[in-house]
Amino acid sequence: MRRIVTFAVLSVFLSAASCGEERSVALIPRAPADTAVAKIVFVDQLFACACTMTRIENSWKALQSIIGGSQIPVERVHLDKDEDEKTADRYDDMASLVVPPGIYFLDSGGALIKMLQGEVTVKQISDVLQTRKKKEAR
Repeated sequence: MRRIVTFAVLSVFLSAASCGEERSVALIPRAPADTAVAKIVFVDQLFACACTMTRIENSWKALQSIIGGSQIPVERVHLDKDEDEKTADRYDDMASLVVPPGIYFLDSGGALIKMLQGEVTVKQISDVLQTRKKKEAR
């Protein structure tokens, strides 16, 4: 009997939790997968431990090596400096940043196409940017 009650309580809890997730996800604007990247937002920290700073620097260099000379604007937001302006909150609402840095790829309407976080490689960034080009080539 105890197992049945435990199972019933867990079922109700999980059902309620999943309903809340579905509603919140539906409110976040998402760009279609074939939409071109119109803006990139790089969310990081100015002050952090050495390992986090290394991740931030390596990801920033990877982004710059891909974006350098392109027409795509890049906005850099510092979590610990710009928190009064709540600038990072807008992007965190689109996709939660767990491991800085976060790189948000947005379409021309400001909808999220993809978010990468942690130590991001040139290949990962390139894959996001090439998605549209592959589809256009068909």
